[in-house]
Amino acid sequence: MKVHQSIWNPVSLLVVFSATLLFFSVDSFAQDQESSGDSSLGLEEVIVTAQRRSTNLQTTALAVSVLSGEELIDKGAFNLVSLQYAAPSMNIADFGSANVFNIRGIGRSKVDIEIPSGVVIYQDGVPTLAGYFQNEPYYDIDAVEILRGPQGTFVGKSASGGAVFVRTNSPVMNENSGNLEGGFGNNNLWEARGYVNASNSDTVAFRAAFNYANRDDYYDDIYGDYTGDPGSRDLKSLRLGLLWQPNENLTVNLKGNFANLDFGGNVTSSYGDPLYTVPQDAPFAYKDKTTRIVLDIDYAFDNGITFSSLTGYQTVDTINNLDVNGSIELPVYWFMSAGKIDLWSQEFNLISAEDQRFRWVLGLFFQNQKAELLPVSEAGFTFWGGPFYQGGAGLAYPWLGSPWTKDEDDWAVFGQLAYDLTDDLELEVGMRYSAYEFYQITDYVFGFGTAPPTIPFPEFGPAGAGPDRQDFDEDSVDWKLGLNWDLDEANYLYGIISRGHTWGSVNIFPPFAPYHEMEVLNYEGGWKAGWADGTFTTQLSGYYEDIKGYQAAFRDLDLPNSAGQVQNAESTSTIYGLEFTGQARVEAFSMEFGVSWNQSELGEFNNVAFPIQPPPPAPPDIRDISGEPFPYAPEFTFNVGVAYDFALGNDSTLTPRLDYGYVAETQAELFADPRFTLAAHGLLNAQLRWDSGNWYVVAWATNLTDKGYVAAIQNTGSLYYAGAPRQYGLRVGYNFE
Repeated sequence: MKVHQSIWNPVSLLVVFSATLLFFSVDSFAQDQESSGDSSLGLEEVIVTAQRRSTNLQTTALAVSVLSGEELIDKGAFNLVSLQYAAPSMNIADFGSANVFNIRGIGRSKVDIEIPSGVVIYQDGVPTLAGYFQNEPYYDIDAVEILRGPQGTFVGKSASGGAVFVRTNSPVMNENSGNLEGGFGNNNLWEARGYVNASNSDTVAFRAAFNYANRDDYYDDIYGDYTGDPGSRDLKSLRLGLLWQPNENLTVNLKGNFANLDFGGNVTSSYGDPLYTVPQDAPFAYKDKTTRIVLDIDYAFDNGITFSSLTGYQTVDTINNLDVNGSIELPVYWFMSAGKIDLWSQEFNLISAEDQRFRWVLGLFFQNQKAELLPVSEAGFTFWGGPFYQGGAGLAYPWLGSPWTKDEDDWAVFGQLAYDLTDDLELEVGMRYSAYEFYQITDYVFGFGTAPPTIPFPEFGPAGAGPDRQDFDEDSVDWKLGLNWDLDEANYLYGIISRGHTWGSVNIFPPFAPYHEMEVLNYEGGWKAGWADGTFTTQLSGYYEDIKGYQAAFRDLDLPNSAGQVQNAESTSTIYGLEFTGQARVEAFSMEFGVSWNQSELGEFNNVAFPIQPPPPAPPDIRDISGEPFPYAPEFTFNVGVAYDFALGNDSTLTPRLDYGYVAETQAELFADPRFTLAAHGLLNAQLRWDSGNWYVVAWATNLTDKGYVAAIQNTGSLYYAGAPRQYGLRVGYNFE
C-alpha cells in the first residue's frame, strides 16, 4: 500500500536546499557576467499573446507564466493536470472527463456537468470546453500561457479565476524539417510522436504532427467482477496545419486537430481504503473522440492596423462508465454516461499599430455550445444498482436517468485602450459587455432496476409528467483599469483594478433552482525585473480579491429548496496573496522557480448543514463555516527546475535535470474534514538527456520517490482518485533538417 508522505522528507529537503543553493550560485555568477558586459548568455525573450498582440513577458501587465514546448517536455508536463506542478497558484483536480480547475482559489468548487468553470482554456486562439475534455496530451507545442487573476476583458464570462492559452506550433515558411521520437517505459508503456514541416516557398507551408501512447494501468491490483480496461491508456492524436501567405498583408492559418483517446475507465477508491489495490465492479469505459478546427485569418493594412478573424469548431463524442461507490464492494453501484458536445466560436479583432502613443484593440465575439446526453435507453446519464441492488437483481436497467440537452449562446463586444501618458508611464483601460442565454431540458424517470424506468417526477413535469425545460439569461460588464511604469530598462511596475465573473446557471437536478453570476473584483500590483544583464528575470505580484455571490453546493437551513443545490453565498468572500517567479540562465546552468502564498476567507455561512448527516434520532449536524478557507485553494504552492549542460566533446552534451512541484493541503468541499482533505504532496521528476548532432536520448522519471497521494475527491468524499505513482522510461529521437 502506498501512503501519504510529508513534503519534509529527506529527498524533498535535499531538492529545496539544492535549488536554493543553485539560486544564489547562479545569481553570483550572473553578477560577474554583468560586470564583464557579456550578455550573450542571457535568457531568450518570452512572448505573451493572450491580449491579441505579441508582447514581452517582462513588459506585460499580467501575472502570467509562460512555458515553452521544450520546457513542458523537460518538466514532464504533458497534460493539463501536470501544469499545477510547473507554475504557481494552480490547483487541478482530475475526475477523468471533468476537472475542477482553480487559479488563486477561484474556478469552481464542485464537479458537475451544469456547473460553470471560472477558468477558460484557449487553444490556438479559440475557446475550448471549459471544465471538460481537456485530457489530450500536449505535443508539438509552441508555448502554454497561464494567466492568473480575472481576465474579463479579453476572455470573458468564465475567466474570473484566470485563463490558459495553449499555442501549438504553426507551419514555418521556407523550412523542411521534422522529428521522430519513440519510447518505452514501465507499466508496458509504448509511445511515439513526431512532426514534419514542408515548405519550399514564401507563400505556402504545411505541418503534420502526431502523438501516440499506450500503457497498462499503474495500480498494484484491480480486482473484482468488472469489465473493460480501467486505468489503461490508448491515446492517438493527429494535427494538420496549412499556412498561406499570398502577400505581405494576408496570412491564413488553418489547423485541424483529431484525437481518439481511450482512457480505459476511471478507477476510484474510498475513504480509508488503499488507493492502488482496489476492488471494482463496473462495466468500465472512458473514451473521448475529438475534432477541433481553427481558422485564423489576419490582414495587415498599409497604415499598420490589423484585422483578424478567429473561427473555431470543436466536437466531442464521449462515454464514461465508472464504479460510483469506489472500493465499497456492496452494493454494486454504477454511473454510466454518453453524449456529444459541439462548440462553435467566432471572434473578430481590429488591432491598431504597435508603434503609436495611443493603441487599441476592438473585438466582437460569439459562441454557441450544445451538449446532449443520450436517452436513458442508451445510458446517456444513468445510475444503476445502488439502493436497488438485490444480490444480482436490479442491474438490468438503471434506476434513475435522464437525457439532457443544453444549448447556450454567448455574445460579447470588447475593447482595450493603451495610452502613453509619458515615455515611461502607460494607462490601460479595458471593457467587455457579455450577453449570455441558454435553455436546458431534462426528463427524469425512476425505476427499480429490473425493468426500464418509466416513473416520472410528476411535481416537476408539465401536466404531471414529461420533459422539464429551464431558460436562463443574463448580461454583465467586465473591465480593467491599469497603470504601468517602465522604471528603467530592467524594471517594470504595474497596478491593476479589474472585474471578472463566472456566469450563473440552473441546477440540473430538481427543483432546478437558478443561481446568478459570481463577481470577482481584483486589486493587483506587480514588479517585473531583469538582473545581471539579462541572465536572471523575476516576476512578483500581490493581489486582493473580493468575491460576491460565491457559487457552491450547500444546504442553508435559512433558504428553501437548498439541499444539494448550487447557489450563491449572500455575503462577500475574500482572497489575497503573493506570487513570485523567476528564470535564470548562466552558461551551462538554467533554473526556473515559482512560489505562491494564498489566504482565502469564505463569507457568511453560519447555518449550513454538514453534507454527511448522522442517522436519526441524532440531532442534525449544523455548522458555521464563515471565514474558512476556500476549497481547492492551497495556502502554498512551489515549483523549481534546475539543469546543467555538460559538454562532452564532438558536439554532444549531457544534461541532468530535476523538477520539483509542491501543492499544500486543501479541501475538496466547503467543510474541513479528513474525508474531504487533499493532503499536501510534492512530486519530484528527473531527466537525463544526451544530445549528439541530430540524435538524442532521454531517460526520464516522474514522481521519482513513488509518492502515493489522492489527486481528486468526488461525491462528498465517497470517490477517491489516485495520483500517478512513479513512472519511468526511455525516449530516442532524431531531428530532420
